[in-house]
Amino acid sequence: MVFTKIDVDTWERKEHFLHYDQRVNCFHSTTADINVKYLLKAIAKHKFNFYRTFIYIVSKAVNAIQNYKIRLDENNDLGFYDVVSPLYLLFHKDTQTFSCAVTEYNEDFSAFYKNISDDYEKYKDNHKMYITDIPGNTFDTSCLPWVKYSGFELNIPIHNKHYAPIITWGKYEKERGKINMPVTVTINHAVADGYHVGLLFTGIQNICNEFKRNL
Repeated sequence: MVFTKIDVDTWERKEHFLHYDQRVNCFHSTTADINVKYLLKAIAKHKFNFYRTFIYIVSKAVNAIQNYKIRLDENNDLGFYDVVSPLYLLFHKDTQTFSCAVTEYNEDFSAFYKNISDDYEKYKDNHKMYITDIPGNTFDTSCLPWVKYSGFELNIPIHNKHYAPIITWGKYEKERGKINMPVTVTINHAVADGYHVGLLFTGIQNICNEFKRNL
């Protein structure tokens, strides 16, 4: 992975970043329905796991938008990574707890799916909260498969210098010829605005629609 520092003084986002990073610290969470009808058909045909497949889809959409790859590095310098990888949760039915793991993102779906499936088998019986190391170029994903929600919010301390997006999705249901699933993106306003949220949802929907032809 490559980290590129941002010169805040010459950055076109300088005023917006400093305003929301130093004066009005805030995050924003946006929920929208994603139609997964065609994605489910492709998954059923090839017998893929939906959860692992959607982690790939979200990762591909996130990696297409530079604002979602902005982080602080180990020297506390602001910049962006060329590639970011998903942190995801493994749910343990016996204890009703979860563990966190990271699988390195690979744009090639077959390679990523094999790697995340191998990691799942490797870690599924490990009940530690953090199973793997959490490198700086990660972003959080989580799933609430039990709930078809219409709104979701995370309360993050306003002093927190967390710039990575947090992507959450819920239960999908049939609705007027579609199969809709709520997806939420939570992001620090210092690095992304509503425009970037729109880009992300559009990217996720397009990848879902085109998934079959990309296999």
